[in-house]
Amino acid sequence: MIKLIRHITFIALISWSCVAWAQPDEFGFIPNNASGTFYGQVTINGTPASGDDWVAAFDETGVCAGASQIVMNNGIAYANLVIYGDDGTSTDIDEGIGSGESFQLMLWRSSYDDITPYPNPDDPVDFTEWANTNGAPMPAYSDVAVVYDFSAESTASIVDPGGLCVNSNPILLEGIPAGGVFYGDGVDNGVFDPLVSGLGQHLVIYEVGGVVTSISITVIDAIDAEILTTGPFCDNEGEVHLEANDDSGVWLGSAVFDNILDINLLGPGTYMLEYIIENGSCSSEDQIFYSVYPSPDSPTLEYDGTTIMATFEDGLTVNWYDNSGGLLLENSSTYNPTVTGTYNCEVVNGQDCSASEAISVTEVGVNELAENVTWVWVNANTIEFTSELNLSISLYNIQGSLIESYNNINGAVSFPNISSGMYVLVASSDNCKLTIPFIK
Repeated sequence: MIKLIRHITFIALISWSCVAWAQPDEFGFIPNNASGTFYGQVTINGTPASGDDWVAAFDETGVCAGASQIVMNNGIAYANLVIYGDDGTSTDIDEGIGSGESFQLMLWRSSYDDITPYPNPDDPVDFTEWANTNGAPMPAYSDVAVVYDFSAESTASIVDPGGLCVNSNPILLEGIPAGGVFYGDGVDNGVFDPLVSGLGQHLVIYEVGGVVTSISITVIDAIDAEILTTGPFCDNEGEVHLEANDDSGVWLGSAVFDNILDINLLGPGTYMLEYIIENGSCSSEDQIFYSVYPSPDSPTLEYDGTTIMATFEDGLTVNWYDNSGGLLLENSSTYNPTVTGTYNCEVVNGQDCSASEAISVTEVGVNELAENVTWVWVNANTIEFTSELNLSISLYNIQGSLIESYNNINGAVSFPNISSGMYVLVASSDNCKLTIPFIK
């Protein structure tokens, strides 16, 4: 036999207003001409049922044969339940109570959303005196003074709102079953205000129907998702570690992987970066737009034995650094090394983006002149050369900057105006060089 269950909505008209009450899905039934009415009072553990509760009858095969909402009158809960029989004209549908078939009563508690058989789940009662009275009260169940007391577990709980931010909006507390009273720190008329309660854990108590339960609500400090890494960036920077005031959030954006922004995957342009932090009801987010600028090409370096020459595009600033990053010379396309080592040339464009190239110098000057030139310090400011060659003499400071130059020298050279420090003299003739470092 096929069981067909339809959902019925009952409508009550009260003081010119229409209120629709909906029974649970399990309480759907099929009305027909065979019916009888069940009267009685309904209590739960000795306490009257609620006006939002429903009572229903089920036949031996589990088919709902009728359901109705509890009727309240002067604080008493009544069952006015029409129980339908099985319509003999529809043999393929089981609408309700068949000939000689018993039924059981079920109560749906709306506040708990559970269904309890009468009188309890362990020992339900089978009612055997259903009769077709064409909707009139059934003789066996027509006494409204008879009390049907359902045994049901009375529990209470509070819906956990989760962690709350101290600057979150006040929340309306929810208790199960409804209708109870809340009290505790930060609670006013069923509303919990994190700002009033303050930081920390707060005990909230709920009392309903003589049952008391509690929950601890945690209020945490406000979250600040301000992004600290704002750019701008150059397109050759590689991976950038992203930072914010609080590191517990999630980064979103193009070429973002966890907390790493891979600039290599982006071309020049403007991009959006977003950071979101969520902790229960406490959340914060920040959003910025940043620029990626084009970087210049690296310079080309050549060394002729005396001077390193840099070739680069127009409009760039050029700086020279030693291998440890120390600045040697600014704004010059050439550099004269005085000692062997690695030298770095950096070019910088108008967006402060840079590129660099390094060159290793293994020889500074060539001492081939040593056989043809003799020299002696006459005093602290004068050096005298003796040679059959015409010499060119260049004076450099320790950073490689040219201070003075002298051509066609064969004799004494004086430089009384230089300050104390380390210097280098380079004597040259026909691409042969002699390097003389000294301290003044």
